[in-house]
Amino acid sequence: MRKGYTGNQTITVLSNLGEGGSQYTLSLANTGFEAGMELTEVFTCQSITVDQSGNVPVSMAGGQPMILYPTSLLEGSMVGC
Repeated sequence: MRKGYTGNQTITVLSNLGEGGSQYTLSLANTGFEAGMELTEVFTCQSITVDQSGNVPVSMAGGQPMILYPTSLLEGSMVGC
């Protein structure tokens, strides 16, 4: 799911596999993020770089949700990454 305007949007990734779900990688296209942009997954503080095609590689495991936001926009925020 995408919320917000290009450049400062939030991407939420959900899974219905549950806690026992296997690990897999999604390649999210059409997110509006530019190639090379650094993103932060706000629950785990994991850093993700948008690939050269503009796709976002997201490693999913255990049914955990992910929220991706541009790292540069988190500076000075309450997110403790």
